[in-house]
Amino acid sequence: MIIFTDGVSIKTCLVAKLCECVAKYNPTDIVVREKQLTDDEYDKLIVKIKNTQELSHVKIWINGRPSLARRHNMPLHIGYAAFCTMDNADKFSEISVAVHSKDEAIYAEKNQASRVVFGHIFANACKAGLPPRGLVQLAEVAKALSIDVLAIGGINRQNVQSVLDCGASDYCIMSSAMQLSY
Repeated sequence: MIIFTDGVSIKTCLVAKLCECVAKYNPTDIVVREKQLTDDEYDKLIVKIKNTQELSHVKIWINGRPSLARRHNMPLHIGYAAFCTMDNADKFSEISVAVHSKDEAIYAEKNQASRVVFGHIFANACKAGLPPRGLVQLAEVAKALSIDVLAIGGINRQNVQSVLDCGASDYCIMSSAMQLSY
């Protein structure tokens, strides 16, 4: 399980919330997706996270900020459009790319992505009004790639096994994790 932060919990105390999430769900990774923060605020948050003992065994990914990922020597998660504009010199030893189609996923793999995050799989409040990609498309993406394919979007305890059965290497949760309701 991978947890994405949701840009909402920062209003309370994100580090404390992450400690609760880790204690309850034992994720392998956390993607710090706090788009509303300035680079300076984000940088300070990453320092706090790195210095928090309860989070020391979880791989922390920087979201959408290559310069901060490089500064902290941490893996980068980035959107497909931003990934496409990166020069080869900007590539990282570990880079995760958010994709929404099989073609995007194939492009990401061919251009040294370590893994892709494909979604949204199921209807959910974060993507209200947008049709989900579904299990069939997830299976097609997983079959087409040799790198890890992570599923995201509307995943819960009732449907997680179907996601894994389609070939996803793992799954991501955001809102339900941050609300401690997964």
